[in-house]
Amino acid sequence: MRAAARFVDVQKNTVLRVLRHAGRLRRNVMESKLMNLTLNYIQGDELVHHVAKKERDLTDADLQSGIFTGHAWIFLATDAETKLVPCFAISKRDSSTADRF
Repeated sequence: MRAAARFVDVQKNTVLRVLRHAGRLRRNVMESKLMNLTLNYIQGDELVHHVAKKERDLTDADLQSGIFTGHAWIFLATDAETKLVPCFAISKRDSSTADRF
């Protein structure tokens, strides 16, 4: 975020606001355009990223704050031929995220 903000000479909050807006637009496109697809080879993958701090460094105050910190898992389904990502989920690595994915 900071690097992107410095690159375009705006505040970090501006970058975050643009990303939130892009996320809403992405949802509209995915829900309206990506229907009844014929995909031959779907690959599933998962990635982990640390938000603010690593899971082992979280305090009780961090856990009670309601702010998402620690490990964030990204679950991806990718079509091997077109590189289209028809489905993804970002959250904690738990059964509810896996079910949603």
